[in-house]
Amino acid sequence: MARLWLIGEWDLAAAPDLDAALRAVEAESRRVVVDLCRLTFMDSACLRTLMTAEACTRRAGVYLTVENPPRAVTKLLALTGAADRLRVVDHREVVA
Repeated sequence: MARLWLIGEWDLAAAPDLDAALRAVEAESRRVVVDLCRLTFMDSACLRTLMTAEACTRRAGVYLTVENPPRAVTKLLALTGAADRLRVVDHREVVA
């Protein structure tokens, strides 16, 4: 399994970095986790990059999961319909 942590603000300028990182890990692993717990901002360019990566990884038989999105990103995912296409898991909501 490969895990990527997005930290800070991810916007149009960071989208190519995200794309490169996703391509690198998807070539190495059959399961990719993108952990957003340290993310403070994501714009539509990075969301588009995640959506494109999800479609590409699915076709390649790679399982991509988005974990622990902050509240603002959860809202973005819901408003855009991306939450219906991405596998989103929030471990912070799990009560033992």
